[in-house]
Amino acid sequence: MDPDKSLNDHQLNIKQDEVSLQSLPIDNDLNLDHSQNNSQNIDIFTVNADTINDSKDQNSTNELNMEVISDQKSTNQSEDFGSRSNLDQLIKYPLLDSFNPKPGFFQKLIHSRDSKTLKEYIFSPMRCIINDRDSSGCTALHIALLNAYPEMLEILLSCQSEDLRPNNSTENTYIAGDSLSNTAYQNNNIIPIDLSIPYAGIPISHLVLCKAIFPERYEDCMNCLYLLLPFTLTHGTSQNVSWLDINATDQLGITALHLACSFGDSKIVSLLLEYGALANISDLNNDEPIHHAISSRDPDTLSVMLSSGGADPLKETTCTANLIKCCIDKSAWRCLHTLLTDSEYQQHPISESEYDLLSFHAQKLGLGSEFERVFSIAVEIATNDESEQRRVGINESLIADGPSMGLASTRIFTHGCCIDHISLPEPMDMPIRRSKLVNKIPENPTRMEVLVKPNVGILKSNEFSLLQWTESCKPAILSDILRVHDWAYVRLLQHKVEESRLIWDQRPFLTGSIDDDTQLTPGSWKAALHASGSVINAVDCVCRGENRNAFCAIRPPGHHLGTWGAAQTVGTDEGIPSGSQGFCLLNNVAIGAAYCRYTYSNLGISKIAIIDFDVHHGNGTEQIVRNASPGNRKIKTLFNPVPGINLDLEQDISYYKIWRDELDAENIFFSSVHAYDGTFYPGTGPDQCISKPNIINIGLSEKTTSKIFRNKIKRFLLPKLLQFRPNIIFISAGFDGHVIDIVGKGFTSCTEGDYAWLTQQLISIANLCCNGRIVSVLEGGYNTKALSLSPLAKSVAAHVRTLQWTSPNLMPNPQEWDDELLTEDNEDLENEDNDITDHRDSGVFDGYPNNDLIAFGNSNVISYNADNLNNSSNSNHYVVDTGGEASYSPSLKRYKSQEKSETDENPPSNNDSSSAVFSNSQMGSYEVHSNASNVIRPKRAAAIKAEESIQKKIQSELDSSKQINGNNLSENI
Repeated sequence: MDPDKSLNDHQLNIKQDEVSLQSLPIDNDLNLDHSQNNSQNIDIFTVNADTINDSKDQNSTNELNMEVISDQKSTNQSEDFGSRSNLDQLIKYPLLDSFNPKPGFFQKLIHSRDSKTLKEYIFSPMRCIINDRDSSGCTALHIALLNAYPEMLEILLSCQSEDLRPNNSTENTYIAGDSLSNTAYQNNNIIPIDLSIPYAGIPISHLVLCKAIFPERYEDCMNCLYLLLPFTLTHGTSQNVSWLDINATDQLGITALHLACSFGDSKIVSLLLEYGALANISDLNNDEPIHHAISSRDPDTLSVMLSSGGADPLKETTCTANLIKCCIDKSAWRCLHTLLTDSEYQQHPISESEYDLLSFHAQKLGLGSEFERVFSIAVEIATNDESEQRRVGINESLIADGPSMGLASTRIFTHGCCIDHISLPEPMDMPIRRSKLVNKIPENPTRMEVLVKPNVGILKSNEFSLLQWTESCKPAILSDILRVHDWAYVRLLQHKVEESRLIWDQRPFLTGSIDDDTQLTPGSWKAALHASGSVINAVDCVCRGENRNAFCAIRPPGHHLGTWGAAQTVGTDEGIPSGSQGFCLLNNVAIGAAYCRYTYSNLGISKIAIIDFDVHHGNGTEQIVRNASPGNRKIKTLFNPVPGINLDLEQDISYYKIWRDELDAENIFFSSVHAYDGTFYPGTGPDQCISKPNIINIGLSEKTTSKIFRNKIKRFLLPKLLQFRPNIIFISAGFDGHVIDIVGKGFTSCTEGDYAWLTQQLISIANLCCNGRIVSVLEGGYNTKALSLSPLAKSVAAHVRTLQWTSPNLMPNPQEWDDELLTEDNEDLENEDNDITDHRDSGVFDGYPNNDLIAFGNSNVISYNADNLNNSSNSNHYVVDTGGEASYSPSLKRYKSQEKSETDENPPSNNDSSSAVFSNSQMGSYEVHSNASNVIRPKRAAAIKAEESIQKKIQSELDSSKQINGNNLSENI
C-alpha cells in the first residue's frame, strides 16, 4: 500500500482504518524529518486501552536500553508508515472519549523550527498540551525563548486567524466525530499560552534575554523581546496569551531589569523600563538594578538608569557614597565619571570624611591612583561646567575601566574532546533520549556547552571578548599521569573504556561504567587525556610568564580520583581503591601540580598550593598529596598453600609517588573547603590541620550561610596559605556548593558573589607571593538548566571575571581577617558589608613595615609587568601629625595639617591613633589638577597598622622574592 495514499484515505474516512491501526505500537522517540511535504501530514488514530497502558509504561521508563529498543521499533514502523513516521500521533481513548496527545509534540516542532507544521496544529485540539512540559521540564514557549526563535514565538503568541486556521475541508484531519463538539477549538475557547510558567525557577521574562549576550544572536533576541513585551500591558493580553509579569524574580531575587543591567545593554534596559519594569527592586544581596549596571561597567546603561529615576541619592543603598564604592569595587571608572557628573547626584556630593574613606577603600583594592585620577577629572568638569559633548569626550579619551596597568592576561584552556565523554544526541534529533541522559548523568556535556559553546556558552559572550583562548591543547602523556596515579588503575580505566565501546557499537548512547556513579563511553579516555593536558598547557603559559592566570574549562573532573582509583570514603582504608570515583577519571589538578613542581622548580616555582572549594571533599587530591611522602599500604592477596584451600592474606607494601624529590612533602600545600556531616559524599574531611605535607580540611555544616563560609576561610585557610608563601596556586574550582545546584542540593548557601570573593582573596595572596600565578581547574557544578542563565554558567563567569579584572596591586589583608572574626564574637555583622564606613573590605595588607613597599609602581612589589610599573609615577607620602584631627578649608579645598612630621621610613606605631598618612594628592584632593595622570593615591595611618610578627614575615618574603621576579624568570627560560 502506498503510504501517502493510505494517509489520505485515513483523512477522508478515519473509521475505515481504525481496526488496522489499533494493532500498531506507538513510537517512543521520533526522529523528525522536516521536509516540506511531510510537514503537512499527521497520523491521528485510536487504539484500545491495553495499547495506551503499554505506551504509558514505555514512556515512563528511565532505562536507556528500553529506549533503544523503542527506537528500533520506531525505525521499523517508519517503513510501514512512510511519511507519517515524522510526526507524533494524537491518541483518542475510545472509552473516555478524550484526547491523549503525546508529550513533547510542540517542543519537537520548535527545536526543528518547523513553522509550517506548527501553524497547522497551533489551534487544533492538540493545543490542550501547549503548556505541558517535556521530559527536560521545558514548555514549547521555553524552547522558543531559550533559543531565540522569533518566527516560532510569533506563531505561539499569535491570535486565531484565517491564515493559521486549518481549511474547513480538512476538519477530519484532526478527529471526526461528536467528541469535538465541546472542544475549545470549536467553541473558540482557546487555551492561552501561559507566560507565568518558569523554567528551573527562572521566569519567562528572563528566558527571553538568554541570547542577548551573543552578537550573532542579538537581533533574534530583540525580535523575541518585541513580540513578548506587549503582553506585560493589560490591554496587550488576549484570550490566546496570558499576562506577563515583567518584574517576576528568580530564586535569588533577580528581575529581568537586574539581568539586562548586568549585561550592560542600555537598549534592552530602556525597553524594559518603558514596559513597566521597576527600578527599585532589590535582590537577595540587597542590590538594585543600578548596582548591576555599574557591575557591567557600561556608562550608557548607568545613564539610562539615572535618567529614569533608577537611583535615589537620599536612599541608603543608592546614595552617592555607596554607588561610588560600587564603582571602585568593579573598577568601573567610566561609570564613576558618569555618576559624578550626573546633575542630580551633583546636588548630593559626598562629605570630606566619606571621600577619605572611599579613597582608603580604593587603596586597599590596589586602585587608589585610578580613583584619584577619575575623581579629579570629574571635579574639573563640574567646576568648569563643561558641556555634555565635552564630558563624553573626556570619558572616552582619558578614562578606561580596570587597573591602570590593564586587565590581567587571563587565558581559557579547553578542548573539543571534552564533550565526547558521555556524548549526547542533538535536541532536534532525539530530545527524549537526550533528556533521559541529562537527568540520569549530572556530569554531562551540557556543562561544557553552557561555558564554551559558541552562541551558548557564557565565556563566549560579549563581556569576555578580551579573554585569550587555547582550544587545541595537547593531551597529557603517560609519564605525567603516572607521577600521581598507579599504572594498575590507568590500565583498568583503559580496559573499561574499551568495554564501553562494545556497548556503544551495539546500542548508541548507552554507556558503560567503572563504578555505580562514573559512566564511560568510547571517547572517555581521550577526553580525560586532553582535560589533563589542558592543565599542563596552562601551567606552561603561566610559569613562562605568557599569562598571569588561567582557567581550564574541562571535563571530566578529577579531584575524587586518588593514586589507586576511587579515593577513600568513610570507614575504609585509604591505601586501597574504594567507594565511588564521583564522575572523575584522572585527577587533572594533581597531574598539573606535579608537572609544575617537576618542570619549574629550577626556576624558583617549587612551592605548590592547591585550594579546593568544591562542595565535596577533594579526597582524591588529598590522598595524592599524602602519597608524596613514603608510606605503607596493605594489599590483600589470595594464598593457596594446598589444593582446595584458599587463604586471604594482607601484605604491607611500601609506596612513594614522588613528584620531584624528597622535599615534595614540605613544598606542597593542600586545602579543601567542603560540606561535611559524616554522611555527605564522600564522607571524609573533618576539620583538620597537619604539616608535611601541609593539609587543611575545612568542613562546612548543612545550611552554611555566606557569612559562615567566608569567616571559616578567613580563620583557617587564608592565614595558613599566606604563611606557606606559595610560588603558584592551583584552584580546584567546583561550583556545586551553589545554593540551587542539583547535586549539592543547597547543603551550603553559596552564590556567585561568594565564589568571586574567595577568588579575589586567593589573587591577593598570589600577587604578593608568586607574581599572580594562578591555574584554576573546573571540578563540580551541575545545574546547567537555562544555558547561559544557569547557576554553573553564572558562577564560572563570576570566577573568571574576578581573575581578569582584579588589580595586580591588590594585596592580602590579615588585619581584616582578624578584626572581622573578633567583632563577630560581640556583635551581629549581617549588614556590615553594606556599610560604606566599613574599613575591613578585601584589599592590601595594612601592616607593611615600610610604606614604600606598597607604593604604586614601586619595584619591591612583585607585579606582573615590571615595565609598566617602572613607568608609573612614584609615591611620595608624608606622615602628618594632626594631633587627632585635620582641619578642612573650604576656600582652599584642602586639608590643613597642624604639623609635619618625619617621612615614611619611620611609620607611626600601632598604638598611635593620632597620626595620619597623606600623599601630595590627598593634601590637595579637591583641587583641579592640570596633569591628572600624575595624581598619587592617598595613604592613611590605618593602612600601615598590623601585627609586628606578620610584618616580619611579609618583609622576609618580599626580600627573598626579589630573586625570582618576572624579568629574571623570563631570562632564565
